Amino acid sequence: MRCPEPEEWMGFLEAPDAAGRSGDLERHLAACCSCASAVEAARASLLALRRLGPASRALCPPAEELLDRRSARVGLHLALCPLCRDDLEDLEALQTAPDLELVVGLLRGALTVISQTISPVAEPLPAPATRGIAGPGAFRLARDSSLGCLTVEVAPGDRDRVSLSIALDPAPAGPAQVDLLRADRWLESRPLDRSGRLGFLDLEPGAYRIEIRTGGEPAVRLVVEVRPEPRPDR
Repeated sequence: MRCPEPEEWMGFLEAPDAAGRSGDLERHLAACCSCASAVEAARASLLALRRLGPASRALCPPAEELLDRRSARVGLHLALCPLCRDDLEDLEALQTAPDLELVVGLLRGALTVISQTISPVAEPLPAPATRGIAGPGAFRLARDSSLGCLTVEVAPGDRDRVSLSIALDPAPAGPAQVDLLRADRWLESRPLDRSGRLGFLDLEPGAYRIEIRTGGEPAVRLVVEVRPEPRPDR
């Protein structure tokens, strides 16, 4: 069994002797020393939060750290602290909109553009896909960004999977890191290659956010959602 996420431990933290807790989690914690230690540390953190909060927030991380979804420590704290969860909602609401949004439907290996949002300064690539047109080829959209011309391409793959590719022209002069998230959960981080390109292959349908950063805060954000469309009745 995979190691559980921090939010899956809440039943053990709130009522460790409750009869209704997850048997799978209980067996995993009995077999996994690392997770068992983490749960005990989380229980101690929860007790400290209850003792000190809400009058004191000395145990809460700085607000800018709440946006770091790669941090296991921050993820655990958010699972325990309702005040920081509220702060995170406010921070996310204040974040700027994605530079580019693209929603496509996927049916039998064919893509259909459902909606797209492009800034007025953007220049679509020749013959961009339009609503209601489906085909086996990839869809590409481009727009200007703070780092240069950003291109995103969505292509169908095998077994109703897709690939996402991005490119920056010109390529950043220094290191550029790309974060891939799904449902606000961080999946992986990879650097752009020297040509300013990067691809994510064999992705399941869903909503993905790609953030490109050359420093602390993301310089470019884009959202791509792939919706599996219901197959027509035969």
